[in-house]
This record gives sequence, C-alpha cells and structure tokens, in this order.
Amino acid sequence: MDVSIIIVSYNSSQVLRPCLESIGRQHLDGTAEVIVVDNASSDGTPAMVRDEFPWVKLIAGTENLGYSRGVNAGIRRATGRYFFILNPDTVVRSDSVQRILDFMERTPDAGIAGPKLLFHDGNTQLSCRRFYTLKVLLLRRTLRRRSLESPA
Repeated sequence: MDVSIIIVSYNSSQVLRPCLESIGRQHLDGTAEVIVVDNASSDGTPAMVRDEFPWVKLIAGTENLGYSRGVNAGIRRATGRYFFILNPDTVVRSDSVQRILDFMERTPDAGIAGPKLLFHDGNTQLSCRRFYTLKVLLLRRTLRRRSLESPA
C-alpha cells in the first residue's frame, strides 16, 4: 500500500460523505487505503460509512479520543508507506492524492508535504505562514500588541 488516508470524524456525517465521495473518484486502485476513525459520533456517522463506503476501514470508537489520539489510532491501523491526514470537511480535487504521492516519490528527502488548500469558490485558503522571528514573537506577546488590539 502506498498511502493511507486517515480521517478523524466526530458527528461529521454531512461533511464526511462528500469527502469520501471525492476520494472514491481519485482512481487510486490498489495504491491507497482509507481509514475513518470515528470518535463515538451520535449522528449515525459509523452506519453511513459502513453502508455507503464499504471500501473504507472504519474504526468506530466508543469514546471521543480527540483529534490527535484519533489520528494516532488511524496510523496504528495503517499499512501505507505514507500517511495522508485529512479533515472530514475536505473535498479532494481530482488526482490530488496521486500528485502528492508522486511528489513524495520523486523527493526522497522530503519528510512531509502539504497541499494547497482552496475554498469552495477557488480562492486560496491561507493555511500556513512563515516561522516566527524573535521580533514578531516579542511584538505579539507584549502589552503593546494588546493595547493596539483594544477598542478605541
């Protein structure tokens, strides 16, 4: 298995359905597995996944582990060489997973890849920023910043 797509869900059936549908359109035959870790949803998410997406490996929890522990539970079950951590409200554009996989294969010194995120209208979602400098950290953590943000 090349890639394990891991999705942590909690009462996410309405947004998880289009997410899984978009993954199903990726043409990843035999190269990917999809693992949904459900954090004890009460909205029918596990049943929806079982009934509509039988190709998904479902880990239906009895308690809410939280996001990080849910991701770790998915990783423990994963068999892929790469892990693609995906939020349940994401719709994957055509061939996105394969393009990331191709990047990782041709860039062996890369430890992580983050795709460009877009809003539904096509505008870029700013999902990253530069590392903080000492100057920025000092300005953001001082009383001066708080006074600038206070209403006049």
